[in-house]
Amino acid sequence: MKFLTVVSQKNQALRLRLFLSDSEAGRRIREKIQLSTLVLYLDWGDSTAPIPDEINELSITLGDAPIQRVTLPSATQVFTRLRFRDFSTIYEKVLTDNPDLEKAYLMSYEGHYAVMARILNNAGVSLTLIEEGLGTYVHSFDNRRISVPRLAGTLFQAAKGFLGPIVKRDPNTSIPAVFQRAVREVYWGIFGEPVANKNEIISGFREFKTFHSSFPDLAKKVFPNAKVKFTPFGLVMLRATESGNKAHSVSTLDAKDSLFLGQTYPLSSLQLKAILERALEITPGNIWIKPHPRLTPDGRQVFLEAVSLTGSNRLLFLENNNPAEYDIYQLRPNLVLSLTSSALTYANQVHPACSCISLADLAISLLDASSTRADRRTRTILAADRAVLEFFPHIQIDPRKAKN
Repeated sequence: MKFLTVVSQKNQALRLRLFLSDSEAGRRIREKIQLSTLVLYLDWGDSTAPIPDEINELSITLGDAPIQRVTLPSATQVFTRLRFRDFSTIYEKVLTDNPDLEKAYLMSYEGHYAVMARILNNAGVSLTLIEEGLGTYVHSFDNRRISVPRLAGTLFQAAKGFLGPIVKRDPNTSIPAVFQRAVREVYWGIFGEPVANKNEIISGFREFKTFHSSFPDLAKKVFPNAKVKFTPFGLVMLRATESGNKAHSVSTLDAKDSLFLGQTYPLSSLQLKAILERALEITPGNIWIKPHPRLTPDGRQVFLEAVSLTGSNRLLFLENNNPAEYDIYQLRPNLVLSLTSSALTYANQVHPACSCISLADLAISLLDASSTRADRRTRTILAADRAVLEFFPHIQIDPRKAKN
């Protein structure tokens, strides 16, 4: 195969397929690669489960391209020596299995993608990045999400990886497997080749040759050496879904109503309550809450508790699986509120009259008031995402902080 397309989420596969089908630049790429490309599906879940429909549909769009499923070993924000070695081994094998590879199309460069980009670039493979959303830009301005622990941190990761599944009493946990991984973590942490620093891990994504972006000015700051090609991804998502049979909980919104886009940050019900109360202060009408499509049942329950705690009858749920861009276009909300949702960046492409407000600063101040390790970790991730919003002048940053 001469070409490689890489996805690890159903949403990535959907966006890539829509880009290849519903944009001029994407159609040109599809015509070039559809008979000589491999779809690399990086699977975090059950490797015995059927390949998701979105991955299969991407394959069909590329002329029934073969799909290679690669099972990834672990989380990638903390790169111990073992994890760096394991991911490097996986991606070097992809290169070995495809010696004629000329170009690769990636939807992300977070964590393990950066390891892949580094290996492919060193082998002379031309890299093209296709914008996925706000997260596309985070590592460029703040790479605190990635950490490279010393030996003490590695031992902690080994203990956490061993005890965590046992404490949670996951029925699918294989005790011998988690013990073996813990032993390997310790062994390679002591004797393995060191990872110089996190900049070594993320160096690969600095070498993209082409970047398809909705925000050319920002793209040029991120990748000054790349050829930036403008693609309005908000409109691409809209055009591709507009003709579909979309569900409607409401036919239209009142002129005073707003849309709140939920996310997957692990906030408590009290923290969410404070955020929703601030949203109620900002908008005079109802607030339709659109939960994130990847929200877990536990996360949804937290959201329901937060809404109940506010005691407001102006908080309503928008129950559908539509892309956020489609709902913004169809419902024409007065305001679009969120913390750092990518839909904030695309909203004015599909509904130029709406205002976009981020409540991230309030969420950060609420997390600052907490002393738990989990909240500190969430705060670090949220602050990195929030920093990128500064590059989008149409997004208003609400300055409200948590009350003392």
